[in-house]
Order: sequence, then structure tokens, then C-alpha cells
Amino acid sequence: MASNTPRLGLYKKDPVADANDTFNIQTMLNDNWDKIDSKVATLGPDGKIPAEQLPQQSLPTASTTQAGIVKLNTSTNSTSTTEAATPSAVKDVNDALAAHSAETATNAHLAKNIGIEDRNNHFTATDVEGALEELFTSVRDGKLQVRDAITNKGGIVADGDGDGIPTFQEIANGVNSINVGKYDVGDIIQPSSLEGPVFSQTFETQNVGGWSIDDGNNVYYYAGTTVYKRKEDGTLLWSRDVGAFLANIESIAVTKNGTKLFLGGGKAGNTNYGKIIVLDGSNGNYLNTNFYEPVVLDKIRQA
Repeated sequence: MASNTPRLGLYKKDPVADANDTFNIQTMLNDNWDKIDSKVATLGPDGKIPAEQLPQQSLPTASTTQAGIVKLNTSTNSTSTTEAATPSAVKDVNDALAAHSAETATNAHLAKNIGIEDRNNHFTATDVEGALEELFTSVRDGKLQVRDAITNKGGIVADGDGDGIPTFQEIANGVNSINVGKYDVGDIIQPSSLEGPVFSQTFETQNVGGWSIDDGNNVYYYAGTTVYKRKEDGTLLWSRDVGAFLANIESIAVTKNGTKLFLGGGKAGNTNYGKIIVLDGSNGNYLNTNFYEPVVLDKIRQA
């Protein structure tokens, strides 16, 4: 029984079933030749198959989710997801990256353009320049606070460059300039260096030679050969002229509880040092008017 080929539809006979059929030149040869000829492409003058003879196919545009026709793009800043970069565009980017990596000129990599990770949240800034500014501000403020603390304790902090911010060396020198108790006669004691109440009133006509304070903030001082005790507000509690025992007073000390007051100086008629007398801190009465340096330390310890 005759049939047709699946691709070109050529007519063909079954050699067994159609063995006795009459050979038909038109259907068995000519029609088949025409079908074959119609399917064979012809070459154009350039030796290529003309486009109109090529099979027509509809391909989709390529994207990130499907394959398809892709348009090339030489841009280096495109945001397209359907176009592909050309080798020239890739080379432009590579050349720019290589040049950037090789930059050695000043300001080639600005701090404001470099980010920081800051895993422990030390900064509010997110770039190197901002973080440096925060560090500078913190150090500057810290220096000024330390400077003020030093000057409040009577120290001196220099400012060599005149910018108002001392260097660390100037701060260290300022700390070392604080007098920690080794005062000489005539030294000026800053009020901030004192422990206890500070007030300024004129009570005596003579210069105050020295003073001491007990735990109750009572002030003991001497002017000439007279010793005074006042409350922290300046109220006089008692006074005692010790000129009969001391020609000059050179030192004064009181026990913490204010029970005993020690005065050191030269004995009457002799301005040499070495004599100490003891007064009752509560009323100024004499407790001891005749002991000398060898027993001073023991007396103070016992007090």
C-alpha cells in the first residue's frame, strides 16, 4: 500500500503490496522531484542562503530568568538586566580598577570615602574622616578637663603653641608642678589644695604665720605670739598669747579630734628653734610648756 514520507511528503509505493501496480511517472517521480526541489535553498550572489529562504523562528528576549536573544552594550554604568556587557566594557572597568589600585598620589583615597566597620559601636560616624574627628574631639576635651583639674590644684599647665590645647608632655609637666605638701615659707597655697572650709575674713592686724584644722573643721592659727581657734564660719572660740613660753612661733599642729594643739618655736629669751608647747584644743589652756624635740614625736603619737 502506498504512503508518504514524514518530512517532505514524498509519495512511495510498498514493494510488496503494490508490486503489480502500473508505474506512474507523474506521481512516482515528477511530483516527488518537485517537492524536493521546492525545499532546496538557492544561494545568493554572495554564496550565502538569502534570509527569506531561512526558516522563521520567534525567540524571546533574554533575561535573568530565561534564555533568549541578548543585546550587547558597551556602557560601564548601565543597570540593564536584559543586555550583556561587551569585552570592551569589561576592559574599561578592569583598567579603571587597576589604575585606582595603583594610586599613590595625595588624596587618592579620601578618608571621607572609606567606611569603617566599628563592630563595638565606638563611633557615631560611618567613615574614617568622621571617626578621626570624634577621636580628636574626645582627646581635646579630655586634655582640657585634665588641664583644669591641674590648675584647680595649683599646678601650672603651659600652652607652648598657643592653640589653647596643651600637649601630653605639657599636661605631665603640669601634674608634676602640683605642690603636694612640701611648702616653703612664703609659698602661696591655692584654696583648691586645702581640705576643709575656706573663707576669707580679716580678724587680726598681724600676718597669720600658720594654721591647722581638726576634724570638726575648727581652724587654729597664730599671729605673732597669739594663738586663735575659730569655727569654720569665723566665730572666735578662744585665743591665747603664748609669748611667755615662746619668743616666736614657727609651726602649729592639732590632733584630729582637736583635743591637743602643738606649737613649735624658740623659747622665751632665745629665738633658737627646738621648743614645743601643748595647749588644750578645747579651751586654749596649757597642758605642757616645757618639752623639747627628743620627745616631740612620742607626744604627738600619744595624742
